[in-house]
Parts: sequence; C-alpha cells; structure tokens
Amino acid sequence: MRPFDGIKQGPSSSSGFEAGSKANVQYMGIPELRQKVNTLAKTLGEERVGHQRARQRILDKGEALAKVKDLLKEMKKKKKDCNALATLVVQASNEGLLDEYGALQAFLVDVFKAMVFGRRSRQMSTPTKEFYSIIMQNCGQMLHDFVSEMFCGPSSSSTRAFKAAVDYPFMLGLHQDYFKMAATIIKVWKLSDAPFLLSEDGSALQMRIDIAAVKGRPHVFGLCGNSFVVDTVQQFRDAARDLPVATTLYAYTLVPLIEGAPCIPLFAFGHDNSSSTFSTGLAKEIWKYIC
Repeated sequence: MRPFDGIKQGPSSSSGFEAGSKANVQYMGIPELRQKVNTLAKTLGEERVGHQRARQRILDKGEALAKVKDLLKEMKKKKKDCNALATLVVQASNEGLLDEYGALQAFLVDVFKAMVFGRRSRQMSTPTKEFYSIIMQNCGQMLHDFVSEMFCGPSSSSTRAFKAAVDYPFMLGLHQDYFKMAATIIKVWKLSDAPFLLSEDGSALQMRIDIAAVKGRPHVFGLCGNSFVVDTVQQFRDAARDLPVATTLYAYTLVPLIEGAPCIPLFAFGHDNSSSTFSTGLAKEIWKYIC
C-alpha cells in the first residue's frame, strides 16, 4: 500500500468552499502505522544509548582526572623524598663517606634511581644485590621485605634469583668444598667454641632421573645417595640398576646455638626412606671425624 491512499472528493459545504473542491486527506494502514512506531522507538532508543555513552564518557573523564590528581600528589611526595635523599647524599659526599665506602655510594644511587625512575626500570648494582641477599640469607624474607620497602629495593623473587646465580653451587653428597666453606663461615663469625645442632630436614621429591652437564661432564641426579658423573651409557645403566630412585631429599645443616649467627648447609642426599642409604648416626660420625 502506498503512503498516501489517494485524493478523495470532499463533501459539499456551505462554509465558503466550493462544492466541487478537492481536499487532500492522508490515510495510513495498520502495517504502516506499526512500522512508523517501531522506527520512532528505535530512534529514541539510539538517542538514549547515545546519552548513556556520553554520560559514561563524562564519568570516565572524572575518574581519570581524579587518578591524575592522586598521581600528582604521589609525584610531589616522591619529589620531596628525593630532595631529602639528595641532601643526605650531598652531605655524605661532603664528609667523604662516599669516597671511603664505595658500596654505600652504589646503594644510595640505586635508591635514588628507584625513587625517580621506578623500582622495575632500574638495574641494581652488585653491592645492593649482595646487601639484600645477605638479609635474605641470615634474617629471612619478612625482614628482607621490610628493608626493601623502606629503601625501594627489589622483590624477594628478584633477590632469590640473584642469590641462586652467585651462591656457590650445591651438589648432592659429601664434598670437601662445603666443609671448607663451613669452616670459613665459622671462623668469620668466631663460632669455633659455640655449640651447634646438626639439623636434618626432608622434602618429598618427584621421582625422576635428571642428567645435567657440569663442566662438560654428565652428572646424574635422582638416584639415592650422591649425584655422580658417568662417562659411558653402560655406567649409567649399571647405576640405574643398582640404586633405587630417590623419593626424599634430606638436607643436613649446622645450626649454631648463638642468636643471629647464620646456619651452615653441609650436605644433602637423595633417599628412599630406607636404612640402606643414609642415617643421622652416620652424619654424626662424619661430623665427629671432620672435627
């Protein structure tokens, strides 16, 4: 049906119109009326959605502005802190402390960089890494996190990664280097006459055999006892046939009965929780022999 139903003849009238005049009258059927209403409703809906989006943009701008204000406040605080830190650094430099203690200079520079450029964007110096590694080693993670938060230092995971890279390697079994290291630590901390406990700690292992290259030679891990080197495939087969797969890792550590003194790792063994591999009594006899 067309929009206009046509031009109809109007009735005769005595109001001044000629009897034969024509009047334009628009007729609209039900389908066209429904379509018109739907189109109008759709238009109104789009306008409402547009108003909602515009309102949301205004709210987003308001939130963004609030965040910018908070950021400016934090930047002002950091600027004040940096100025105070810069004053302390200048004072230390004037007193000659930075020339005398190079590690202190590197540490303060790292703190300054962290406050200005952010903690994640700067590279820490070796003295700073060693400083936090010592705290992690001797005082634990809680104190490490406290000091790191105070001086804009690294996260505990970053310190562990650095510590794992620079610490002396730890192999399974009895090795002379570990006992030399223990003797050195005892001497440095003046613990020669201090009482010690020999601590044993076991951790469950995933039952598997790993082969790692150490200085170009294959070391086998995962069997009971020590890690060991194999030069041929037959040697590996013989060892795998004779030794059971370890289910537990037992670590033995010297614990000084002196407050604040460091614990000293001595040796560790793969174990299958049987009496045939290793025992605390054997560890005690070994320690008596070394002493």
